[in-house]
Parts: sequence; structure tokens; C-alpha cells
Amino acid sequence: MVKTKDYQDIGNTGEYFIASLLSYHGCTTTITLGRAELYDILAVTPSKKTVKIQVKTTLNEDQNKIQFKSKSELPENIQEDFFYVFVRYVPDNIEYWAISSEELAEYSIYFEEKYHSEPKRDGTPKKRTSRRDFRLKQEKFCPVDWAEKLKTYYKNIKRIVEF
Repeated sequence: MVKTKDYQDIGNTGEYFIASLLSYHGCTTTITLGRAELYDILAVTPSKKTVKIQVKTTLNEDQNKIQFKSKSELPENIQEDFFYVFVRYVPDNIEYWAISSEELAEYSIYFEEKYHSEPKRDGTPKKRTSRRDFRLKQEKFCPVDWAEKLKTYYKNIKRIVEF
């Protein structure tokens, strides 16, 4: 396991894992190696459709959230052929959640509005940032059906392969 926080290596770990999984399922994949702002992997599915994939990875098995940026909420970044895959990479138990850009934007906007609807303990408003968290379990500000939705995203690479 990586002892220091080399975020590029952590990200590469998830990207190569997802690319290999897609390849196993018949996709042709290319990792962009940071040359594309919005996505990490370009893949051509067995039905010859091109998809773009942003991969976000954590190596912390106790972490119940994975960070992403608010730019996922922008209308120009919500595309039918654009997916996010959140990876919790622990060598003996690799978990991932595949979600469309539209579903992620919907979740992110909902969560942020609920979270910011309550003030901090001292009564002041919470500060808005560009950081977002993809929650890996049902929590207070998540949509009420979040646990059920997570089950449909969990280890479901076929939603990308069969796009």
C-alpha cells in the first residue's frame, strides 16, 4: 500500500483498474494520462459507441466518501456518454460505483442544497466550496433513496459496457 499521499499514483491505480475491467468486457480503452480536463479514460464499447469516463479513487478502506469537483454540475459537463467511476481500492477488496454524469449532477446538486440549508453550529451559513463528496452510504443530506441507488451503481461496469 502507498505510504505517502502521491495523489497522481492513487488516481492512476483506479484509472488502470477500470481500464482493465472495461477491456476485459470487450471495450477498447485509452487512458488520457491527464491530457483531457474532464475525463481519464476514453472507451469504445463492443457496440462501437465512444464513452468518456472520469475515475476518482481512494485507498482508504475506512473512508465512506470520495471527492470530486462541482464542475460535474455544469450543464455542459452533463453528457449522455460521460460516466464517473468512484473506486475504493483496497487490494483484497476493490469496490467501485459507476454512475452517469447526469445522475451524479442530480445527486450533487441535491446534496449541496440540503447540506447548505442548515447553518453551522454557531448559526452562521456554511461556506460553499468546489469540493463535493460522493457518499458510499446513506447519510443525512443524501436523497432518501440513496442506499438503493448505490446498490445499482455498485460494481456495475455493464452500464458503461452496454451503453
